[in-house]
Amino acid sequence: MLELLCKSLDYIEANLDQDMTIEDIAQSAHSSKFHYQRLFLMLTGSTVSEYIRKRKLTVAAQELAVHQTKVIDTASSDGSRRNELHNERKRSFRSRRQTASCVCGQFSK
Repeated sequence: MLELLCKSLDYIEANLDQDMTIEDIAQSAHSSKFHYQRLFLMLTGSTVSEYIRKRKLTVAAQELAVHQTKVIDTASSDGSRRNELHNERKRSFRSRRQTASCVCGQFSK
């Protein structure tokens, strides 16, 4: 059991900067998704998703401390589109706010 967990932790660490699914991780441990998640939770006390999220945050914190990089650069370097999504949300919010102010302006006259 512990060998399988160690194998999967090695897989997670090797692929931490990439998108991975629980199915991929379970397969690296030669286990089903259901069995692997139960085993992981039982042995570590956290879910697979929580573990990966915490590891990514730890790596990002280390990068910020050592390299003195900007937070936005570190956040977007994990392969996700966080910065782009944030900008899209801001544009969407501004658009809705402008629409709402136009509508409200019509009623205030």
